[in-house]
Amino acid sequence: MSSEKALGSLIQRHRLTKGLTQEKLAEFCELDRTYISLLERGLRSPTLNVLSRVAKTLDTKLSDLFKELELSNSHLNEKRKSEMYSYVVNNNADVILHDEVILSKEQIVEAVIATNTNLKRLSDITTESGVEVFEALGMRNLSGFIGEFFVSSLELVSNKGLFKNPHQDGYPDLLLVNSEESLSYFNSIVDVVDGKLYPKEKSLFSPFKYGGLEVKATCGSTPSAKVMSKPLIGEQRVHKLIGFDWKAHHRETNNLISIYWDFLDGLPTICAVFYRNDLTEDDWGKIVQPKENGGRTTSVSIMNSGGVKKMCENWIAVIEDEDYISTLSNRKWIGYNIK
Repeated sequence: MSSEKALGSLIQRHRLTKGLTQEKLAEFCELDRTYISLLERGLRSPTLNVLSRVAKTLDTKLSDLFKELELSNSHLNEKRKSEMYSYVVNNNADVILHDEVILSKEQIVEAVIATNTNLKRLSDITTESGVEVFEALGMRNLSGFIGEFFVSSLELVSNKGLFKNPHQDGYPDLLLVNSEESLSYFNSIVDVVDGKLYPKEKSLFSPFKYGGLEVKATCGSTPSAKVMSKPLIGEQRVHKLIGFDWKAHHRETNNLISIYWDFLDGLPTICAVFYRNDLTEDDWGKIVQPKENGGRTTSVSIMNSGGVKKMCENWIAVIEDEDYISTLSNRKWIGYNIK
């Protein structure tokens, strides 16, 4: 962890202990709220003057803040790594398709850890180059990006039972090739050039004859900006979470692995995984067409509250953090305390 991130995390902890919002801290320090947000996420190197104002507002001495920072630096990485990669697992949940376990809960957690690890590596590499990759992607693209990472991780842990759909617009996302027949069929509808797979026809992959698994990701929905300030990229969202909005291009979407992610220590992290193989059209809302000059360019259906409840009831893994365990235990989601 960089010194800026460690400092930002320390300031955030002091602020929360004081019961201050970012808006209040910014007001007392005569700073902009966005600056405080960037500071807490390690994206700003504050001057001593700014640090002095922040320390004074937080009722601590600047020298004590630096001492605490030095002490926390020696323990923070291992502590947070341990917390981030620890999950509560549902012993009664596996990914089952056609009455067969396609992915075990252990494989799911392995894929989650691999995805989280690779997202952190990507952040470290790009930050060293002076680029904040997640800022560059923006919230609109980030869920899809994380979903693609997770699809690749699931393919790797599947013991060659699942292949990532080689057509970018094909479905499902992961193709079932766990039999000689399905594998032979797959090999017959792709061309291999320089080690890369090229689909012969889109129609053969939309849908794939032998089916497979869909993967959807969301960081959840939060109240409108009229109610409270929207979380910025890098800010934890769980305390403002009011719902899940998994999206699909068609209402027949089923055999779905859905993931919920959030920002932990400024990094996108998969916090929960769910699976259902019995979704119906009734679990999805009506198809919404893109607005002219709007942000979306494709038609989507958003899972309704009944579908979300159904999805959450078959949870596979939840990050071992009381904030997430408590939030997801809400009766409109999992419905009970999982730990």
